[in-house]
Amino acid sequence: FEIEYPNVLMTTQKGRAGQILGAMFSGRGSSLGIRMTKQIKRIGCANLKTLVEGDKLIINSFKIIEEMSTFAKRGQSWQAEEGANDDLMMWAYSRIDTVKRPEILEKVRKAGIKWLCLGIESGSKSIRLEVSKGKFEDVDVQDIVNQVHDSGIEIMANYIYGLPGDTRETIEKTFELSKKLNTLGWNTYAAMALPGSQLYKNAIEKGIKLPENYEGYSFHSYNTQPLSTESLSASEILKITL
Repeated sequence: FEIEYPNVLMTTQKGRAGQILGAMFSGRGSSLGIRMTKQIKRIGCANLKTLVEGDKLIINSFKIIEEMSTFAKRGQSWQAEEGANDDLMMWAYSRIDTVKRPEILEKVRKAGIKWLCLGIESGSKSIRLEVSKGKFEDVDVQDIVNQVHDSGIEIMANYIYGLPGDTRETIEKTFELSKKLNTLGWNTYAAMALPGSQLYKNAIEKGIKLPENYEGYSFHSYNTQPLSTESLSASEILKITL
């Protein structure tokens, strides 16, 4: 890696041992990320709680990096139920297909979470399913948004322009969906094939032009270069996004 990433832990894949934490430069097989386990989560949450309650760490607004699921299902129960409640006021990320059960939303709201950041991504069902490759369930976005609002939780909706298969028409459809849903907050991003992601691997296989350096992968860089599609160039997608 050519530059240092702040607040990111370098790891190396070690087979069954999973990801091993390194010291920024982990040699061959290095990547960005850290393997999350129950022990890591338990220690991290306990330390954060101790610091906040002891007034040793005073934060008015903060984010917690976590896996993209609120609860780990174990049979007919949910792993996070025991001791899930806390006095911390938080907002959380969620996939659009994991908050369709009212009882889960009730637990989330009871835990003090008043906002959910939902990855709606696209107004086109076919594009959402193509990008997820079967990993996400198909849901009625409007119904999910209504359920979240009915639970007393506000929504920060995230949308992406320039996903594989996107055209001016599908992007316009995504924009119209964002107006229809009318969430209290929303973000729109240009699709970026970040190194290591599936979008990046697919782009290399298809010969799609990618940034020549890491500056091009920055969403806020002057030389940012999002992913192009079959019908739209990177510059056209940027103009639509802006």
